[in-house]
Amino acid sequence: MVSLLSDIGMYHRETDGENQDVVSQKEGKRYSVISLADGVSTCSRAKTGAAIASASIANLLFKNASFFLEFNEKQIAEYALSHILSELTQQAENDLTNLCEYSSTVASVLYDRVTRKLLFFNLGDSIIIAVENGLCKIVSMPSNSMDGCCVTTTDGAIESIHTGVIEATSLDAIIICSDGAWHHMFEKNKLKPAVAAMLCGKAFNELADYLSAQRCYDDYCFISLDTIQKVDRRKSA
Repeated sequence: MVSLLSDIGMYHRETDGENQDVVSQKEGKRYSVISLADGVSTCSRAKTGAAIASASIANLLFKNASFFLEFNEKQIAEYALSHILSELTQQAENDLTNLCEYSSTVASVLYDRVTRKLLFFNLGDSIIIAVENGLCKIVSMPSNSMDGCCVTTTDGAIESIHTGVIEATSLDAIIICSDGAWHHMFEKNKLKPAVAAMLCGKAFNELADYLSAQRCYDDYCFISLDTIQKVDRRKSA
């Protein structure tokens, strides 16, 4: 089952902008992929770039799942980023626009129901959280963005990618959150107890309602996956 929320933040509402957080998902009998990309607000084609990054990595991982699950960290990072940049470059050339205008963060997860393995990929300031045995576990932390957030078009971005394949035999759910969402889910570097309870109970509708009530300044977005193959779409803007 895939649950998601993607909505515009107060800043873009007030400036008549658009939601630049984009999610994608691919589901099959054996493999599932979810992805999230957050466009850089200062870039003129941020929404388009985020949509391309999110969809391209989801399609790549889904179509080549068995290969990627055998790759090492360096191979995953190189193949995935190269594919994303190829798609972005093609769009930029078609639009006669500078590649940097399509910048975004991107995070994705591939889950294998047979081997119970999980591949994660995180470039930028999104967070990936797993729920295992009724407890929350951080799979991939947001990057340190004090000197600027590394994105898809950053020179040397491959060095900032956090990726790998882990055993997920006790996985209950996995969730990716953009920075606009997870900033409201943590307090003093810890998940708020109420939010942790929602995640552990897979109460993603409640999480969506909670985030919507926060009047988030930034666009906010999450996409979650458990093993029930049904799509539950709350909101997409």
